[in-house]
Amino acid sequence: MARSVAILAGLLSLLMLGVGALGIFTAHAFPEWPDVLALEGIDPAHWSFHWDVTNGVGIVVGLIGLLSAVGLWRQDSWARNLWLGTITTVAVLNFVLFFAAIAPYRFQHPTLIDLAVFGGLALVSWVTLTGSSVAAGFRKRPR
Repeated sequence: MARSVAILAGLLSLLMLGVGALGIFTAHAFPEWPDVLALEGIDPAHWSFHWDVTNGVGIVVGLIGLLSAVGLWRQDSWARNLWLGTITTVAVLNFVLFFAAIAPYRFQHPTLIDLAVFGGLALVSWVTLTGSSVAAGFRKRPR
């Protein structure tokens, strides 16, 4: 059961890495990108910084997820804690952004589908990885 979460974590992490890398490539590969943003009334220098930061965070979360997936496959307890912390943080941030309505100007809020996906993934991960039979199979580091 833990290996199925490892496969899911690995696939989601590869998706995050791909989307982050594609976003950074898209923003810097097309010279007309600032002109398109200017037509929309957006300051290109301001927007490109936020775009790069958002995609950079996606890449970092993808790398953390890949590290977690490898550890989950090996059934290491540190990986279980890392994955649960990461997926719970992503779910909570989506809930905060959805309900707090932070920065309403030109900010795309998470949808109800986002909340359901990340909340469900966090719940399934917690139930699966902390169940007594599964949790007993994880190796702890000797002290």
